[in-house]
Amino acid sequence: MDTPQPGLRERKRARVERDLADAALKLFADKGYDSTTVEEIAALADVSPRTFFRYFASKEELLFSFPNREHPLFFISDDRFKTALSNILARDPAIDDLTAIGDALRTLGPEIEDFRDRIAMLYAACATSAALRGRGGDATQELTRWVADAVAQRHGEPDVHGQAVARVAMALFGLAVERWLTASGHDLATCIGAAFDELKQLTGPAAGARPVKRRAAS
Repeated sequence: MDTPQPGLRERKRARVERDLADAALKLFADKGYDSTTVEEIAALADVSPRTFFRYFASKEELLFSFPNREHPLFFISDDRFKTALSNILARDPAIDDLTAIGDALRTLGPEIEDFRDRIAMLYAACATSAALRGRGGDATQELTRWVADAVAQRHGEPDVHGQAVARVAMALFGLAVERWLTASGHDLATCIGAAFDELKQLTGPAAGARPVKRRAAS
């Protein structure tokens, strides 16, 4: 069955939201979050301030609800992220959790790379505001929870191991993204792989390892 295509109203709303988000990212990165007004964002997006408030309640909501409402991991959909994670974690139980998560994140690398300019502006914008960094931290916590849930599903039970592995994995992912944004000639998947490999070199091959329990068929 063909996937229903969005109607004219939905396409227009998506376009205006994206135009406003792009305008906000540019202004926040150039001027700083606190120095940017809603009126400036609306003008750059070629809409009125009244139109802005039909879509977003504030400039803070705009920046974080737009990418995170439907695209929580740097403009990749939540379903795509969760599917990639669950597919990898369902693989050979001999693969440790941390390696499996790294593999999942690497598979998303090419899709994330399409949004490099926006991600760079997002990082620059967050650097200008403690409030934005706090919201960014909230978004990272949500992603970390999803990773921990996937690890718990793999083992059939939630525990502190899954939470620890999830936090380590997302810290390594953040490091890889920062390197990718600043190092020319390196794709994101390569940066992710290098970050995870460095941890193994520091801690040994058993980092993140734990036998995967297979639940008996009902």
